[in-house]
Amino acid sequence: GLATRVLDASTAHRVAEGWVYPLPELLAGQREAIASARRVSNPGCWPTCTALLLRPLLDAALIAPDTLLSIHGLSGYSGGGRAKIERWQDPQGGLVALPYEAPYALERRHKHMPEMTRYAGLEHEPHFVPSVGPFLCGMRVEIPLHAALLRRGASEKAVFETLSERY
Repeated sequence: GLATRVLDASTAHRVAEGWVYPLPELLAGQREAIASARRVSNPGCWPTCTALLLRPLLDAALIAPDTLLSIHGLSGYSGGGRAKIERWQDPQGGLVALPYEAPYALERRHKHMPEMTRYAGLEHEPHFVPSVGPFLCGMRVEIPLHAALLRRGASEKAVFETLSERY
């Protein structure tokens, strides 16, 4: 019979056992795992950025998995879907003329937190401050790494070289 392949575009199976996370750069062999998987989830935007920035540093032991991190994310308003786009582009609201970004979801645990933690390789959830800016699309993710967070003897040059080698 025909084999069925399920590609789930929702957030439902991103950290579920038995589902492959489709981020080919995540680990060696990940591309092959995605190609042969029967069940493939869908990566989130914030978790993708977080994993691509942090996982190589954890794999290289430049930072420890139990490091407590703070992450700031800035996204364009299109990331919120049609309702958010309409709200931001409504001339009556004046949102696209804002000279600053607007943090959101500060009163709750962000829905992408389990995914961010798991695929970055962290033991503890990071402190995450997501924001939306007065522009349509694009993302910026900042993860400050104070020298005290790096393993003894690691340098900013090692961080740069590790990310350069990976990508």
